[in-house]
Amino acid sequence: MKLLILTIYVLISISSFSQHDHSGHNHDNDLYNLVNHPPHNGVVEKAGKYYIEVVTNWMQKSNNTTIYLMNYAGKIVTKKKVSCKVSIINNEKKVEVITNKIDDESYRVHLDSNDPLKVEVIFFVKNKKYSAFFFTRGNGE
Repeated sequence: MKLLILTIYVLISISSFSQHDHSGHNHDNDLYNLVNHPPHNGVVEKAGKYYIEVVTNWMQKSNNTTIYLMNYAGKIVTKKKVSCKVSIINNEKKVEVITNKIDDESYRVHLDSNDPLKVEVIFFVKNKKYSAFFFTRGNGE
């Protein structure tokens, strides 16, 4: 009887410890979720400790691209000292485009929908730079 009680105690102890193991959770899982399930159905790239999501709607005639800055959990960064700059890189020439802050959560810019583009998105958070590159296929293909 004592052996049976001891065996049951050991099994319960082992199962309790194995259920509470969080060693598999890390920021790589958060990146996987953000990239494969973006909050706004756009494209997500890592930019330092943040993530940038670019959402383009080629059907809009102006300001067709919305840009979000998110933390590792996918929450929008809404600090007061955040600014955004977008540049289009074509044949190694960089052209900055006008970026409009829509609200505390997003920025808008217009991208030409006909040609493939290499786009650099730069966020400044408290004067520190976080950037990522995005590539579009355009509608002309």
